[in-house]
Amino acid sequence: MSASRPDRRPRSASPSPARSRSPWLLALLITVACVGTFWNSLNGPFIWDDETAIVTNRTIQHLWPPGDPLSPPRETPAAGRPLVNLSFALNYALGGLHETGYHAVNIAIHLGCALLLFGIVRRTLQGMQQPPADTTALVVALLWTLHPLQSEVVNYITQRSESLMALFFLLTLYSSIRARRSGRPGPPGGSSRHRAWWHAVSIVACACGMASKESMMVAPIVVVLYDWAFEFESLGVAIRARAPFYGGLAATWAIAAALMMTVPRSTAGLSTTVGSWTYLLNQVEMIGRYLRLSVWPSALVLDYGLPRPLSLRDVLPGALVIVALLVATLFALVRSRPIGFLMASFFLTLAPTSSIIPISSEVGAERRMYLPFAALATLAVLGGRFIFDRAGAVTTRADATVRSKRLSSASADGSRPRAGHENARGSANGAKATGPAYVTAVTLTAVMLGVLGVRTIARNAEFADATTLWRTVVDRRPQGRARMALATELVTAGQHAEAIALLRDAVTDFPDARAALGTELIVQRQYDEGIAVLRQFVADGPSRPNRIPAHVMIAEALAAQDKLDDAAGEWRAILALAPGASNARAGLARVISAQAQKALQRGDADTGERYAREAVQLAPGDGAAHNFLGVALASKGNLAEALTHFREAQRIAPGDPQFKANLDRAVGVLRNAR
Repeated sequence: MSASRPDRRPRSASPSPARSRSPWLLALLITVACVGTFWNSLNGPFIWDDETAIVTNRTIQHLWPPGDPLSPPRETPAAGRPLVNLSFALNYALGGLHETGYHAVNIAIHLGCALLLFGIVRRTLQGMQQPPADTTALVVALLWTLHPLQSEVVNYITQRSESLMALFFLLTLYSSIRARRSGRPGPPGGSSRHRAWWHAVSIVACACGMASKESMMVAPIVVVLYDWAFEFESLGVAIRARAPFYGGLAATWAIAAALMMTVPRSTAGLSTTVGSWTYLLNQVEMIGRYLRLSVWPSALVLDYGLPRPLSLRDVLPGALVIVALLVATLFALVRSRPIGFLMASFFLTLAPTSSIIPISSEVGAERRMYLPFAALATLAVLGGRFIFDRAGAVTTRADATVRSKRLSSASADGSRPRAGHENARGSANGAKATGPAYVTAVTLTAVMLGVLGVRTIARNAEFADATTLWRTVVDRRPQGRARMALATELVTAGQHAEAIALLRDAVTDFPDARAALGTELIVQRQYDEGIAVLRQFVADGPSRPNRIPAHVMIAEALAAQDKLDDAAGEWRAILALAPGASNARAGLARVISAQAQKALQRGDADTGERYAREAVQLAPGDGAAHNFLGVALASKGNLAEALTHFREAQRIAPGDPQFKANLDRAVGVLRNAR
């Protein structure tokens, strides 16, 4: 493939009716393949980040006012991605929290991406006059659609951010191509109006992509690179010809910048706890894995864990391979722009998540390959077509030689050649399309796509059950966070012993698992160990957001052990961290009420009154506190005030027999005293 001339345009001849129907039939085939492959994913449960992005996300529970669904909560997967959050709100409006609707939309978006990729490849090959454009584009789209590496984005509902961004990315590029090649014969001014329309669609799609995920920022660069590779002789010519359009695309960067500045992510950026060099070394390892999975998609993993401390020596072989690929990309951009464009597109679309900008919450994710794999799929299909074309050419030349010899022999003995030998060269040319190489190519392609589709269906089945899914992660990529996630599912299923064993292993490389381990130990009444684990969790990270729940569990465990003074201390520590925490005030009031009860039981009315008054002050709505204060006051002879608190206790909890009995007794004593 060679670079394009300055103003290459598609041929103006109208396609034949049969040819115009062909793309629609191929699009139908892509649709059937996509829907059929992902049909078994429709009933998959919400998993992992779906909890915060969808289940507990209040902003998606109504569509009006529109500012709410367009303002997703901070520190959630939808934060800074208003269109993704809006799509969840539309799902919620139509089906609440029923998972099927969310999965159906994910499949529809995936299908839209596949059809746009088909259109991009088809029109590009047509513009280069590289037949067969339709079938090549079909194979590219099917390979991209059915590959198991794409399954995570479709099955994991929250990753709609990736597929929605990819949809707008591909629409941006497709519309740019349509605008450039819209010079069809038509009425005066029709061509310019058609071009303006597609320019507008491309810019709007680019803006929508910026509001879907930050990775969209490379889209304007890819559009310019495409024009340089396929449409113009030089970059300068491209910029002069399409400067207003490029300016419109670049203006959409302001949307992404505004969203990133107003809704920053604590887990992404140069200010995270993971350094750029450490993250880059981890990405060298992960990119190598992505490339292996692209060729051999086995042992897929949902969660790869956190970045690890690595040295250059640890990843040197992979680093050399990636550097070689980058050098090859630069070489290809000079010698063969189309191939260079595909290689550069792979690195550009992968760079926002897999370069030097750290994402401390995950070292890698297969979903990051969703869009970059489009370039790899195209390269693979074009490479395969080149190989089989060469094989076909060799077969053709061999057949031509044999037929020429037969023709010469027939002429020498004066006999008339058979009809099939009258044009050996023409027959040889026809063998290229119908010979053994073509049959082999079709067979191998069909088998490969079928195997990929079956493997994807099997991967969908792993997403059908959260426990099964997390077991695959622990088996294939054992690490602490995955063990904690599996333990959480096992706790829900009532398998507490296995859950605790997993959590003990998880804390070795994922200290945050101590919160879950301590909580589960306390729930299972292993109080001393649970308290110790939670105290260590708080000590290791006193600023962790979930330190307060850890203190709450410690306080509850101490109260269950009747260590009331220690429990009160924990509740007071919580109030020091969060003075407005009403649940902490209520918890402290319960403990102090219990202290008042103990004091009254041992006959210490003064101490009982002091504890009870503090409990009433902390929680005026606590009936037990009012009851104990009434008892303390009554035991000291202050029946009038005691009666007030007995009545308040009865009002708060009218069904409590003890409160009623104390009230009746106090009323009787006062009546007799009169």
